[in-house]
Amino acid sequence: MREPRWWFSLSLTLLCFLLVFLLFSTWYVFDGSTLPTGVKDKVDTLWRIGAGLIALITFITVIWRGMMTDQQTREQRRQNDANDDAAYASLLVEGTKLLGEESDHHKRAGVAILLRVIDDPSCDKNGRPDRLQQQALDILASEWAQNYKLFNLENYTSFLYRALFSKRKPSLFASFDLKCSDIHPKDKDEMGRAKPKHDERWMISGGFKKQTYLGGVGLIDPVEGILFKGIIIEFKYTEIVDSNVTNYKPGIKFKFNRCIFVDCNIEKITPDDVAFSTFICCNFTGCEFAEDTFFDIEDALETATFLNDETRSLFDTPGNWYDLDNPPKARDGFSEWDTFLEPRKRIGKRWCRKDPTSQEWKPA
Repeated sequence: MREPRWWFSLSLTLLCFLLVFLLFSTWYVFDGSTLPTGVKDKVDTLWRIGAGLIALITFITVIWRGMMTDQQTREQRRQNDANDDAAYASLLVEGTKLLGEESDHHKRAGVAILLRVIDDPSCDKNGRPDRLQQQALDILASEWAQNYKLFNLENYTSFLYRALFSKRKPSLFASFDLKCSDIHPKDKDEMGRAKPKHDERWMISGGFKKQTYLGGVGLIDPVEGILFKGIIIEFKYTEIVDSNVTNYKPGIKFKFNRCIFVDCNIEKITPDDVAFSTFICCNFTGCEFAEDTFFDIEDALETATFLNDETRSLFDTPGNWYDLDNPPKARDGFSEWDTFLEPRKRIGKRWCRKDPTSQEWKPA
């Protein structure tokens, strides 16, 4: 697309040509060598040519004026965007300052201001936020990572927690790593398991696409409130308690690295997640083992630790087990589940296990 100046120059050139044409046509018509009857024919011919030139000049002038108007509109839009950028930059600074105040009310106001920046609808040509949305989300991620331990319903952290679960743009990406205060990957208990700090329970937060939790105790099920897709939640050396374990929920991918699973229903998991992890009293009924990982299923099971909790009463069901009528499923055909898990069978209303001596099914 040519610049407006080019069209203006063309229009001016044609106008000069039209003036020259008018002078020439006047001389041509009235030079005295033409009979009066022929003047009318000359005038008609020249009139058609002149009308065409006038129409062409008008057309080019309209194009030029349209382009000038468009250019002025774009310039005004750029000016408005610059003013908006300055306003949002001011909001970002103000929100960050308020988060640093001691007053709970100031902190709530800071969170609200930063959320206003995040929700700004402006995007670039690829549909990605192009103002200060990412920086505002990074600040909230840092704020949550530093102050999640203060969470209760009486202070601003509850407001921050709810705000992060409100719908954010999927194209925004923020991540954070939370680490138990005294955990180290080499810390082991007397059974050789990774040693979590049991009084530190993670609260899975919304609003962030990548979350890593090291140590501590985690619950997987409460993440249903996370709304957008593409989230990755990774647990390292974490104790997963009383959860329906799957490496994928709608829009959320879970990764487990040397974790401890207690009282969990293992629904879907990868061999990499199983490798070097510990399972205590877990139900593997119908579990689907995904493939395409570094470990194959048998190697992963051999590196994992399967423990029974003998401190439980007989009314509990200690041990890692599966329903004989609905065993785990492996895409590579592995079927030797009895090597690692205890098969059980429902008889009436009770789960039963096979007595190794009598080979009879007895209540588990």
